Amino acid sequence: MRRHIFAAIAGICLTSAGAQAQKLQERYDAAEKAFAAGEYDKAATLFAEVQGRLAKSQRGTTVDADLRRRIAETDIALGRPERAIAVLAPIVSIYAKAPGQPFLMETYSLLGRAHEKLGEMQRATENYQAALRLNTDPARKTALSIPLARAAVFTDAPLARRLVDAMIEDFKPMEDKK
Repeated sequence: MRRHIFAAIAGICLTSAGAQAQKLQERYDAAEKAFAAGEYDKAATLFAEVQGRLAKSQRGTTVDADLRRRIAETDIALGRPERAIAVLAPIVSIYAKAPGQPFLMETYSLLGRAHEKLGEMQRATENYQAALRLNTDPARKTALSIPLARAAVFTDAPLARRLVDAMIEDFKPMEDKK
């Protein structure tokens, strides 16, 4: 999902105005494009550049957290889950305090993925469960349940079984339509 940050940067970022804010938006757009193309090193560099140019007034805000989350996603894609965890852990509290808790579910899901890549299945399970608890979209339930079930196989087999059974039940109405 492409996030348009220009309004946030131009409207709030006190040290970047006009052309500078537009340049930041262009760098952000280039980072998103690089990420989509699988050019994760380039994306990480560009996201970090934009994040580093935010005004001090933006540090610790959801704009800062959004950029850090995207940096963490590139770290996971580049096989650097430890770094992703270090980036993601502090932004959980930023999103938790924000109205509507934007991207909190996604942040927990990314933390789960990073811990899973490290073989830390208990922590992966805990983060995937936190993401699933925050989910309000029935269409995303299965997408969140699959990695949780995969991690839970190693930490909580009954939970993994319940998740798989629930996913099977969710798909039964589709089979009945055939």
